[in-house]
Amino acid sequence: AIGNEDTIKVRLLMPSGQRVEGTFSAHHAIGLVYDLALLVLDSEQLLWNQEYISQDIQQKHGVEDSRHKTIGSAGGDSFGYNDARTGWKQIFYSFSLVTTFPPQSYDNLNVALGECGIGRSALLMVVVESD
Repeated sequence: AIGNEDTIKVRLLMPSGQRVEGTFSAHHAIGLVYDLALLVLDSEQLLWNQEYISQDIQQKHGVEDSRHKTIGSAGGDSFGYNDARTGWKQIFYSFSLVTTFPPQSYDNLNVALGECGIGRSALLMVVVESD
């Protein structure tokens, strides 16, 4: 269980306007908040890069495509959120977790929430970049 002194409440403001709240421990990586945003974006049908998926299906059914796609690799002894994110950029629309005051983007998903400087509660906007 998460103790009160270790608790960080995070509210996500989704592109649809929906607000989602999660309670995390200060030692949890901000990547867990990113995962929550992934789940909500998927439920809102704002996650999948349909162009990439269509190309992948065409390749599997014998349509020639000279582009080589790599879904991601560990790239070392430890595998973290930032390693997985490389592959995600191909199959998901990119998105960021940002605050407006002070203006900041949380791009290093391996950093603990307690080290991000967001305090005991935060409102983070989920900003989706689509083509």
